[in-house]
Amino acid sequence: MPSEIINEYTRYLQAEKGAAAATRQGYRRAVTAFLALCAARPEALLLPPEWTLERIDKRAVEVYLNYLRRERGWRPASIARQVTALRSFFTFLQRQGHVARNPLRTLQPDVPPGETAPPLGDESAVLRLFDAVPATLAQARLLALLELGYGLALRPSQIYLVRGMSVDLRRGVVRIELAEEMLALQATPGGLRRLRDYVQRRRRSVKGRAGAPFWVDERGRAVKPASLARAAAEAMTAVGLSGGLRHLRQLAARHFRERGGDVRSLQRLLRAKRLGRLDRYEPPSARDVVALFRLAHPRARKP
Repeated sequence: MPSEIINEYTRYLQAEKGAAAATRQGYRRAVTAFLALCAARPEALLLPPEWTLERIDKRAVEVYLNYLRRERGWRPASIARQVTALRSFFTFLQRQGHVARNPLRTLQPDVPPGETAPPLGDESAVLRLFDAVPATLAQARLLALLELGYGLALRPSQIYLVRGMSVDLRRGVVRIELAEEMLALQATPGGLRRLRDYVQRRRRSVKGRAGAPFWVDERGRAVKPASLARAAAEAMTAVGLSGGLRHLRQLAARHFRERGGDVRSLQRLLRAKRLGRLDRYEPPSARDVVALFRLAHPRARKP
């Protein structure tokens, strides 16, 4: 049973999330190792002998992470990757109906600020991504993809699962239908035009077909997340940027702060529930102050 679910989860990472091969392999290894320990020593994780996926709770995962930290000597960055992988796995389980709830929804990795610095990238390089005038549906699709990642700071998982979109040029608002929510976001005039251009070209491509996916090619066929992720990464590489849509979103946050945006506005831009580690997007001078505070202030240290 677990092996079948792990295979299903790996396919989900590729088809729905557009995760790269290295990411899929890393997540698969993390989930496999955790479930193997659950099977071999459930009592060590405070699980009953006849445990099921539904019985795994946040406490069991925290015990496992402490084991990796203390017994295996894993570094915080490695622990953080385990948290991300396991949280993603349980999100998948909940979505597929294998478990009723995600016990790791609130579990956050404890990573030192220096290990979570946003990617480097000049703002002028990002702007070159939007210089092209689209002549085909593929070019319009790429610009819309990049606009959602940088201009509207959507997560890649949200971008891949867009179901519908309407653009109101007069009010400067784009309404985006996702799998479980509807977003109404302000966009720049250029961003609105790029998104409207793709919506119009897509409409001609699907020819009014009901239930057509949002991301389509010239024949109205669905474009998989992996293809979308690859197109975005190649476009970024062409202008001297590394990474993909996740890095583009982080660059949007970094450039927003460098231009003087306050942290509360950044929280709204990223639609983050908590301030968390948003201080990693502080300009260099402000980061020095934060680092000094963490070093010197007694209330900044963990007990």
